[in-house]
Amino acid sequence: MMQADLPTKKGAPHANAWKRWLPWIGIGLMLLGAFVLLLFIDPTKVPFFPQCIFRKLTGWYCPGCGTARGVYQLVHGNIVQAWYFNPALIIGLLLLTMMFFSELLGARYAFWCRLSRFFSSSLFAYLLLATIILWWILRNIL
Repeated sequence: MMQADLPTKKGAPHANAWKRWLPWIGIGLMLLGAFVLLLFIDPTKVPFFPQCIFRKLTGWYCPGCGTARGVYQLVHGNIVQAWYFNPALIIGLLLLTMMFFSELLGARYAFWCRLSRFFSSSLFAYLLLATIILWWILRNIL
């Protein structure tokens, strides 16, 4: 019997589709956990929330400084106060939302498909890295 004559074992067409969604499920669970935690606990009033090691050592803000306080404010509906603590938090959440929808709708709509390809590109990775570094510098000199 030739190799081509052997029966092949085919699963359902989307048998491994869950693997594509696993990172999004993980992100969603982490966001839900942060939401629930920060719904009840103000990070400015309890000692067990971790403080930024970079800021303790240098006195400068890192790109993520203020994120826990910002999420606390977001959870309580204070968008302006969250922006005050860390604007990158709001922009990052909007970006994550766009990435999620590009993954969800990319197969159906051309705009989301192009956006999904852009988010998967090395150009996006370099732009994101450059933006984070620029934000790190700017927030310490302004």
